[in-house]
Amino acid sequence: MYATRLVASVLVWSLVGLGVGPARAQSTPAPETPATADPPTTTQPSAGRPDNLAASAEPDRPGLIQDDLAPTVRIFDRDGVAVSMGGLIQVHLAGFVGSDALLANDDPANREGFRLRRVRVGWTGQFGDDVRLLLVINPLETDTEVGTISDARISLDARPWLRVSLGTTKIPFSRGGLESSRALSSIERPLSVRTFAPERRLGATVEGELLGEKLAFLAGFMNATEGYDPGNQFGGFLYGVRLQVAVWGSPDPRQPAANGVAVGAGVLYEDGPATDRMAGAADVILALARASARLEILCDRSEPDNAPSVSPDLSDSVDRCGIYGQIAYTLPMWSVQPVLRIELFDDDRTLDDAGDQVLLSAGVNGRLYRNTRLQLHYLARIERFSNDRSNDSIVLNVQGEF
Repeated sequence: MYATRLVASVLVWSLVGLGVGPARAQSTPAPETPATADPPTTTQPSAGRPDNLAASAEPDRPGLIQDDLAPTVRIFDRDGVAVSMGGLIQVHLAGFVGSDALLANDDPANREGFRLRRVRVGWTGQFGDDVRLLLVINPLETDTEVGTISDARISLDARPWLRVSLGTTKIPFSRGGLESSRALSSIERPLSVRTFAPERRLGATVEGELLGEKLAFLAGFMNATEGYDPGNQFGGFLYGVRLQVAVWGSPDPRQPAANGVAVGAGVLYEDGPATDRMAGAADVILALARASARLEILCDRSEPDNAPSVSPDLSDSVDRCGIYGQIAYTLPMWSVQPVLRIELFDDDRTLDDAGDQVLLSAGVNGRLYRNTRLQLHYLARIERFSNDRSNDSIVLNVQGEF
């Protein structure tokens, strides 16, 4: 009931603001961006909208964390306070789905048909140049502990190179995990990223850039218990650190003109209520002449806090690893981007079983009209040490945002 009243209150204020904001925007249009033109594309990842097929850039939030929503509709702007509203919808049409495919096994669909994959609505509040609030609602969320909150964060730019945030956010760890879900090159994130990188936790993060923006860092201290409203119900904490170095240029697959090479690494330690987990990730990304390539490897080890005595031949810990490589190219004359990703995944390095898989994602991304994005991909899974399952699929993703 409390979450429902919260959402209703915010919606009412948004509707009130929509009656004022657009009128003000039309009476004083920004001189550098005419109302009838698309926003400019620059070589800086944090400015304007990219002309490839990823998603909108985030002009007011540079850094390693890419939020899943970038509100663009200004509904209030006065006395140093600016409030913007935005939304995101992703609809999947599964044209072909293997008979063994299951959502519970991380396949994109159970059967052929339509699926509402993601829905987000949210608001940002900018107070002066230093304080920013972000609230994002997920109407599809059914977790009783998390509720309908996707993101709720307060950020303070303590220095030009330093930002401190408190609230819910993505875990400082993997490059693939920090990407925005509206900018994915394939239908879903790699299975290794979805398995090894927790999606969101409640806590505090510190991020910034040094050495002329060549070195970017992100560190987090968060609850080990999932969920927001009950707090850290079962105890424990999660610690994550990620570093990223621009070796040459400023590579960004969302910006075809942003050429360069960057390497990154992340470490995660989760002192959970029942299990301790240590994880590591390393990646390299190259962007050159509208082509991009990425390679990322992730591994982790989980150990229970208390385990019964077992045979010396058996281990009470679990070691897992995954590696994926991806290449993409944006055609210069059309808004079309072919993408190919190959992934090796092993859910237990001591066993040769159905958890040892080769995953393939191949397809094209396209932009139909401004903020409407299309993705058509074939996804295949090959079980290396068990009977092959019929779980391949062909999925069309239609995405709209504002």
